[in-house]
Amino acid sequence: MKAGGGVVFVVPRAALIPEALFRRRRISIRCYSSSFPASRPPEHLNHLLKVLQLRGEQIISPGAKQGLLPLVVPPSKNNSGSVTALLRWPTASTGMEMSVVEVRKYGVWLLSKNVGLFPDILERKVKQHFDKGDHVSAMVTGEFYTKREHFPGFGRPFVFNAEVLLKVGRNGEAKDSARVALKSPWWTFGCEYQEVAGMAQWEDEQIEFIKEKVTDEGRQEDLKKEKEPAQISLDEAIFLLDLASVEGTWDACVEKVAGCFCEAGLHDIAKFVLYRD
Repeated sequence: MKAGGGVVFVVPRAALIPEALFRRRRISIRCYSSSFPASRPPEHLNHLLKVLQLRGEQIISPGAKQGLLPLVVPPSKNNSGSVTALLRWPTASTGMEMSVVEVRKYGVWLLSKNVGLFPDILERKVKQHFDKGDHVSAMVTGEFYTKREHFPGFGRPFVFNAEVLLKVGRNGEAKDSARVALKSPWWTFGCEYQEVAGMAQWEDEQIEFIKEKVTDEGRQEDLKKEKEPAQISLDEAIFLLDLASVEGTWDACVEKVAGCFCEAGLHDIAKFVLYRD
């Protein structure tokens, strides 16, 4: 599913989608258009919504964000309760398109961005190489997956590469790859934090360190180091989201995260975080 490109239909749309659903789609598009003050939805959002409906997913209110990562806004959910959403990065440049993600308790799984590569396809290729006993090709594909220009900001490629390296007995390199992943937002791993920390051979000290950073004492320590107050607030928002991803306690951090973004001067993203039904 590619939110930034065209969609080819092999059956008449009207034969599959009742008029009532088209009316709901148009309302959803208007809601989306008014919900992103500084970042635009995918150019072909209407096509995305049609595809989601054809897959049997229910279009839901963009404000139905309870229990979700505060940086996403949901177009739909399926019968199993899985939510498809649009991800907005806190410091995204003006006009940057939003990625399509699947929302999970601990974060998000990247489904699509405006490129020709898809994470699930690359991961399937690696599995196919392993099934054929071709470990070299599996490692090459795993390393290719981590190229930063492919999926910038996401830790998942490095997590997966660590798993690949563990399978071929390169434990030291796997540890390094997992530690690179841990420099990304923890909600971009595609798995629970504990799995990545285990591969990185980290104990709970990193969590304790971040917990200290979001206290008043941690803020004062950063100020003593002459760190800019706006940067301190932005870092605190990011740390709070990382901590929330460990337990999936997103709703508990919403107001504090939004407050940090306001203090950092990111008023539009603060409004986005607070936006909900």
